[in-house]
Amino acid sequence: MNSLWAEVRAGALLVAVVAVSGCAVVAPKVPEEAVRERAQARWDALVKGDYKAAYAYLSPGSKAVQPEAEYVNSLRRGFWKAARVEKVTCTEQRCEVGASIEY
Repeated sequence: MNSLWAEVRAGALLVAVVAVSGCAVVAPKVPEEAVRERAQARWDALVKGDYKAAYAYLSPGSKAVQPEAEYVNSLRRGFWKAARVEKVTCTEQRCEVGASIEY
């Protein structure tokens, strides 16, 4: 019987550890962190020449006035060599991103 209780306790401990560690994965990001990741991903796509992926990061309003094909054709291939998001500042209404771009 002691062996059974030891297994139950070990199993409960394992479930608790997994549940607690899972919370860290699903914890919401602060706006600055989320914006930094998205901005960097868009710049990474532009540097790689994946212009369709970069287009996906545009706002719905931007997409409404410029179709994907037009956006892709407007870009200079191979222009960007590197990009690094350095600063993100958010207010309740908007976020501003500062980046260093090598071209």
